[in-house]
Amino acid sequence: MRILILNSGSSSIKYTLFEDNQAVKSDLIERVENHEHTIHGVLDTIGTIDAVGHRVVHGAEEYHESVLIDEKVIETIEKLIYLAPL
Repeated sequence: MRILILNSGSSSIKYTLFEDNQAVKSDLIERVENHEHTIHGVLDTIGTIDAVGHRVVHGAEEYHESVLIDEKVIETIEKLIYLAPL
């Protein structure tokens, strides 16, 4: 299984690719102007993935550990955007 873990900041993207529970590639891309374009470039570089994880700045009192994203999680994150708008 190939899992991509992302940490997208306001002007940078950090990522690590895990394959069979081993980190096989990591990178830090700085001075990012277009996050969508940059992430597409990362995906072109690393190839097929099975799952993606992404850091969310604030889970407030709602989330203290990893969760699968569903409609309820999206709604909660949208309510918390004011904590970290970028």
